[in-house]
Amino acid sequence: MNKKELNRMKKELKADSAILNINEIYSVYLKKDNGAIIYNNLNHFQMLDSEMQDFYFNNFKKILGGNLDTKLFELEFKDNPNETQLILNNMLKSQDKNFYIEYANKIIDKILKNYIYDSDIVITFVKGEYWKPSNNKNKTEIDGEDDIVQSLPFIMESINKVEPFKKTVVFNFEEKEFKASNILDTVINFNNPIEGFMFPSFDNGYSDINKILFYNSKPKELNYKFIENVLNCSMKLTAEEEKNCFIDIVKTVVGESIKTEVIEDIYSRITDMENFSDEDEEINIGLNDIKNILKDIGAKDVEVLDKVFDESCGKDYKFSAKNIVPNFKSKSLKVWNEDISISVNPKNLSSIKQVKGTNGERCLLIELNDDVLVEGFKLATEDNI
Repeated sequence: MNKKELNRMKKELKADSAILNINEIYSVYLKKDNGAIIYNNLNHFQMLDSEMQDFYFNNFKKILGGNLDTKLFELEFKDNPNETQLILNNMLKSQDKNFYIEYANKIIDKILKNYIYDSDIVITFVKGEYWKPSNNKNKTEIDGEDDIVQSLPFIMESINKVEPFKKTVVFNFEEKEFKASNILDTVINFNNPIEGFMFPSFDNGYSDINKILFYNSKPKELNYKFIENVLNCSMKLTAEEEKNCFIDIVKTVVGESIKTEVIEDIYSRITDMENFSDEDEEINIGLNDIKNILKDIGAKDVEVLDKVFDESCGKDYKFSAKNIVPNFKSKSLKVWNEDISISVNPKNLSSIKQVKGTNGERCLLIELNDDVLVEGFKLATEDNI
């Protein structure tokens, strides 16, 4: 599921949407201390007042709004059959509210067995439908683009933290007086879900029940227990891990020290692959792609690539191009050491050189088209390094 599809669906999470509808909502309050369910409730979403609906819409927008491979991951289920996959698929197809609750509780039981949260939590499931124009290529000429639509049923889940009670003073409008806040007024943080998922994933207008979208609020603190034991999924590399792995592989072939024009050439070739692809197509870079790129730039030790690639990520692994290449439309590339940090556009990388000065000191040489400003001061031009 690509970012464009996610954004399209996210925009439809609203009360007046004509193509997205939420039917049932099931909420459960879990105690941290003993894992006890102190409240659960199934309701028709349309029965909630508009203010409560907005809370839930915003909550699930956060689930779909994370950056792919950073906060939001498209994961594949392990094994076949997969327990969680079967539960969610039965939950999706169930027309009986009692069966719906039964399947939801099975997921909650799996969460309880892997409870790592530092507070009480509220788990919310919603079941809905998303309608999209069909991508059927066999449509006749008289069929309009929007004439054929298909229903894509889905389940979304979010886990939200119960905020610890803080004693404070509130004003009671009914009694017209100031009072101490009541410990019974529990605050649930719907603005910042801890985790969540959507099943199934959608691919080019079709449901893919072999994949699930998983949201994690902290990119550097992934809940692997949830991924492996609750969802029964395999975890791929994060965006940051993919970038570091790719850099390590390239350095093994071309060496630790590399000229900026070589870096720019590698990035440009991958970016060209993206530019020649369809707008919605996700470009993945495999072993043979990297091998061809390194051969084209004249790398000498390409023969070691197969072994290095296999040891690093597996010979069949494919990197997402967007994770390993900086954005050529912005100053997305950092040039830095302990003393400096400069942001540049990758297409200007070859204009930067690390050189030796007249006294043997290392200097950063940047070819400029105009004057440089420092805190509003224009730097004077000097004749020699």
